[in-house]
Amino acid sequence: MFLRSDYKPGAAGATLRSLSVASVCTLIMAFSMPVAGTTPEPGDTIKPGDPIAIPNYKHQCSDGLVGFKIDIENGFSYDGYEDPATGVVFKLTGGSNKTFDWSIHEGLVHEVAVAGGSSTHVFNYSPPVEKGEGLYAPDNKGGNRAGVSHVAFCYDPVKAKIEVSKVCTAQDITETYDGFIATNTVVVTNAGNVTLGDIALKETLDNCKVTKINGDPINPKIALTKGEFVPVDNLDLNKDESATLIVRCRTDEPNLKNTIYARGETSLGTKVSDSAESDPYSQCKFVHKTRVKVEKTCVENSVHLQSLSTDLGDLLAVRVCPSIVIYNKSTEPLKYIRVHDESIDLLAGEGGYTLDNAILYPGKEINLSEWINSYDPDSKGKLCYYPDVPRGHDRNSLHPLNEALQDFYDPNSTAFFNQVRVEAKGKWSKTPVEDSDSTYSWDEINNEWVAECPLCTCQGEECDAQATE
Repeated sequence: MFLRSDYKPGAAGATLRSLSVASVCTLIMAFSMPVAGTTPEPGDTIKPGDPIAIPNYKHQCSDGLVGFKIDIENGFSYDGYEDPATGVVFKLTGGSNKTFDWSIHEGLVHEVAVAGGSSTHVFNYSPPVEKGEGLYAPDNKGGNRAGVSHVAFCYDPVKAKIEVSKVCTAQDITETYDGFIATNTVVVTNAGNVTLGDIALKETLDNCKVTKINGDPINPKIALTKGEFVPVDNLDLNKDESATLIVRCRTDEPNLKNTIYARGETSLGTKVSDSAESDPYSQCKFVHKTRVKVEKTCVENSVHLQSLSTDLGDLLAVRVCPSIVIYNKSTEPLKYIRVHDESIDLLAGEGGYTLDNAILYPGKEINLSEWINSYDPDSKGKLCYYPDVPRGHDRNSLHPLNEALQDFYDPNSTAFFNQVRVEAKGKWSKTPVEDSDSTYSWDEINNEWVAECPLCTCQGEECDAQATE
């Protein structure tokens, strides 16, 4: 767009048309590069920061810039001036000695022409700026500073804009297996043409931290308070600049969507913001692998051959105190753990035995006897039992006490046909899982069941003491 104006007092409106003044523009660019925030003082020698006075100056804007002319009749308007073509607002504030300051709302000014009397001062800004100070018209024929009759701007009206993107790149369970860490790559971009400072971020999840900026770890990490903008210190973005941040959020449940907001501010206080949502379920989904394992074994001193008083007299009986260990083979904690074993009164029945409030984390184990001793003292020592049919090599179920022990218990062929079963659910997925185990196994070569329980050679009170250790 181009702007042409004869800058005569009383002229009204803005006229947009094409006009070639290449020689004048060359002169202006060669000799005038004022800096915003200074008060230019004309002198005999033209230097950067000085205006150039050009009588009968006719102005045109460079390609790609918008021209806007303001007629000054009764002083500067407190409400400012809006260019109807773009909606951009200019503020002009009168100062002392016929000077004025200016600012633009969302845009960048490359050139300002100030007309007064019979001549025009032209101020060029390179790089373009959002405000200027101390502008004035040339002196009139009497040598006094003329009042301002017109002000014309050549500007880029692109508004301040910020963009943010967010992608979940990893999701892992915490070291303590009580939650998840989602790692997000957040890119904040200045999509406008005005420098943005005071960059701030806001998260919709608790426990989020910025750990890296542009690949560099930061210390201390920036904690993002849920629902509040938190500044990212020392981060300014020029036009088309981006910053890549790593944001890590801790969650109680996996695959949660969350939104991040980015905000920036121009030097004039204009705030812009944008938001982006990550979707871990599709971008870095945490997959539950839920599995439980139980092992029922006869450890040292688990099996005792001892006397049992019956109506038939003192007979031989087998007492078994197995070790039952539950393992979490999942990627998530296990809850709602129940143990069934019909041979053990404590674990028998439809409901089995529930480990109240127990949470078994991945890679960890629960020794049932130790758990009962710690959390259920009333049930201490109740994991021992007498198998229904303790069998020896001669298939007789019970034997007189005075018989030799070795003749009626053969660990290679004796088996107790009962098993333990464990049920549980994943903490987050609620996936039900179960497993079972026994103290016997099938020998495929000899085609027979084989007991896994060695016989303890203790007798009497010694056996009882060992069974409760």
